[in-house]
This record gives sequence, C-alpha cells and structure tokens, in this order.
Amino acid sequence: MVQPLWSIYMKIAVNAGGNPRCTPSGLKKDDYMTDEERQEALVLGRQIFPQEYIDNFLQQRQNSQSVSS
Repeated sequence: MVQPLWSIYMKIAVNAGGNPRCTPSGLKKDDYMTDEERQEALVLGRQIFPQEYIDNFLQQRQNSQSVSS
C-alpha cells in the first residue's frame, strides 16, 4: 500500500527538479510538496500506520539523532 504512494511522491519530486537517487529529508522546502499536499500526506500516513508504529518510529529517530549529535 505504501509503495504506490511513494512512487507517486517520487515522480512529483523528480518533476520538481529533485534528485531521483536521493531521498528528500521530509523537511519543509526539501520535500517538493505544497502545504496542502503535506497535510494530505500526514492524514494518509495516520490512516495507514497505527499510532504505536508512529510513536516507535519517532522514538527511534530521536534516539539516532541524539547519538549522532
């Protein structure tokens, strides 16, 4: 289910001048999404992934950032 959405997103990113070999950071101004598209992606992500998965992902991301700092 996620792969088709990712494929669409990468096509948008490449069409906007992005590097197809580099994954965008997801930060605003580095993801080639409008604010409306970003909000829609958040809503879809919350529908696809359970809250526990999101919480675990964010915790792992926070842990990896503290190790690299």
